[in-house]
Amino acid sequence: DALVVVPSFRMDWWKNFDGRIEAVDGSVTFPGDTVETALNPKLAVQYRITDRLTAGASVYQAFRAPTLNELYRGFSFGGFTLLPNSGLAPERLWGTEANLEIGLLPNRRASLRVTGHYDEVKDAIIFVSLGPLSTQRQNVGRTRTIGAEVDALFRPLETLSLKLGYAFADSTIRSFPQDPSLEGHRVPNVSRHQVVGGVTVGHPDTLQVTLLVRYLSRQFASVQNDKPIADFVVLDASLRRNLGKRARLFLDAENVTDRQYIATQTGPIKTLGTPLLVTGGVRLEY
Repeated sequence: DALVVVPSFRMDWWKNFDGRIEAVDGSVTFPGDTVETALNPKLAVQYRITDRLTAGASVYQAFRAPTLNELYRGFSFGGFTLLPNSGLAPERLWGTEANLEIGLLPNRRASLRVTGHYDEVKDAIIFVSLGPLSTQRQNVGRTRTIGAEVDALFRPLETLSLKLGYAFADSTIRSFPQDPSLEGHRVPNVSRHQVVGGVTVGHPDTLQVTLLVRYLSRQFASVQNDKPIADFVVLDASLRRNLGKRARLFLDAENVTDRQYIATQTGPIKTLGTPLLVTGGVRLEY
């Protein structure tokens, strides 16, 4: 009852074949076929120290093959060119994490979860600038992320709950044989600090309204870390209402204030975050 050990594994087999690249001038090239096999094990352990304190840890590996978009799709915008790379190798990750879950009050009216993790990605696929007017996806030798997360929940009343979460991620380029001057730079489009706060009012059996605030700190648009992306705050809202035993109405609003902000950037090409977006519907359960 106190100790749970879960060993598992996943086998990935990936083949990319019969590729064909036809240039604007009519020339055709045929990139070589690629076959990859990866065994990704994971070992997770959880131990209940007391009724209010649980500790857990895991170690794992993962595999991601480059997409067809990354391998073959290139395009230009405003005189800036994003180049594909048919020679990309798959990404391989290994990592470990540990966590503590603490019940601060009876009946889980207040709880705290603290997690720390360490991850390394070999051959991470990142856009690397080739000059002022072009960039290309390349395999970086190795990236490293050291991070932590804290999640707190407080329910002073049956109809009121407060949530607060903070995530820290120091994601840097640890090895880049093609250009050692980039080692130590931060990985593009990764915020070092993220904060989420929310309040939910109402009862799950009748009506619930939730307000959620998200904050992401400054990022960098390039591996050279010379194009900062400003931090931003976004407000979301949601409503849930029971329409009976088997029907539930939902209404979600993202970016309620319709704020315009840059979510990611590649070279001079800026991708704006989602504007005001409202979705709704009815969920039926049988």
